[in-house]
Amino acid sequence: WRLIPGRITEIAGPAGAGKTQLALTMCADSVVLGQKAVYILLGGPSTALGRVSYRLENMLSARMKARHRDLAASKQAECEQSSGGKPVFGDEGSSSPDVQQEEKVQNYLENVYLQWVRNSEELVELLKNQLPRMLETRPPKSIRMIVLDGIANIFRHADQETMYAMPSREHWHERTVIFFELSTICKQLSDKFQIPFLILNQATARIHENPDKEPQPLPPLDDGLQPALGLSWKQCVNTSFFVTGSNVIVKSSRQCHQPRIRRLRCLRSPTMSEGASISFYIDERGTVRIDETESKTQTST
Repeated sequence: WRLIPGRITEIAGPAGAGKTQLALTMCADSVVLGQKAVYILLGGPSTALGRVSYRLENMLSARMKARHRDLAASKQAECEQSSGGKPVFGDEGSSSPDVQQEEKVQNYLENVYLQWVRNSEELVELLKNQLPRMLETRPPKSIRMIVLDGIANIFRHADQETMYAMPSREHWHERTVIFFELSTICKQLSDKFQIPFLILNQATARIHENPDKEPQPLPPLDDGLQPALGLSWKQCVNTSFFVTGSNVIVKSSRQCHQPRIRRLRCLRSPTMSEGASISFYIDERGTVRIDETESKTQTST
């Protein structure tokens, strides 16, 4: 369950399943470890970039607060142990480093480069020129990952604009050419700079190729869905995961909104078995992995 340089990894799933939360959690992990990340939002309104930044800031703030609580509790336990079990009350003023935490969160945020592009032309320009120039000025392996969020957005919008302007066959051929151009550039950059690419994709309904044949049972986790953009795009990615939600509540969670279990399943990978999966839930810190035995003891609603 790791991103590999030189390859393109896709996470697909329906809206609200947790794709962006997974990607932002990995970005937060990167900056906390002292590295950097690039997050490129594709299509949609430019204001969505502000929501991404806000969520990332909340993740980092929650992690800092949790870390401070853990350190304070550990220090309190050590003091009580050294005092023979008697309660020890420290200086409340010194245990409220809100200003220092806020400064550290802002420093972390500066290590995530956020960018928004409107269409495939701007994305190609970014990948061919702007991004390589930025990577060449950074120390080797200082950037841990590059995220392209919403690959289907820029093509679905373009489809609506061009599907009536050109014959269908010509339109789909042009789209396929762009797919392969984008994937080639991403793989070359990933291999040259040893930075893995993570691409977030939407989901679409699965259509059986031959309606006259007996339909094959669909895997139990995808609800009849598959990654968007079809077979041409499927050939452009090396590893594909699919994320789904559920109605199972995380009983042990302290959250008021009762987060639900989600599942990330491997559809295709050169290094993992097809169908392998992990369960997780989302809280203020980001995505939190849970083991299989724990997920089976949760309450279904």
